[in-house]
Amino acid sequence: MEVMRNSNDRRVDGFTLIEMLITVAIVAILAAVAYPSYTEYTRRSERANARAALTNAVQWMERQFTANNTYPTTVGTSFDTSKYSVAVSASTATSFTLQASPVSPWSDPKCATLTVTNLSAKSATGSEGGTYCWSK
Repeated sequence: MEVMRNSNDRRVDGFTLIEMLITVAIVAILAAVAYPSYTEYTRRSERANARAALTNAVQWMERQFTANNTYPTTVGTSFDTSKYSVAVSASTATSFTLQASPVSPWSDPKCATLTVTNLSAKSATGSEGGTYCWSK
């Protein structure tokens, strides 16, 4: 037996256009809030990796000084991270300065280049600078 339906009886399936637009707007707002937080988190994480690499390079330089009574002029690429390159920016027989610089296209506007010396003087370039970059 077949039931006849008139034009006023409609079966509603799926979403309306308004419901879809509201959903898209909510997702866009959440993404606008979450993406900057995520990028800052990844920058802080990579900055921590660079600080660890610099610390390891400082220890290596001190071991070389103990063995050879002079600081080496290069550290090679063994201390590089995926986002930072560690290099000796200045070295004499009795002092050195190491720098961790971002590898392009990576950038960190708050703490661009991290620097440490043989006297453990730490600094950084960027909008935030020294103590912020070495503590966060």
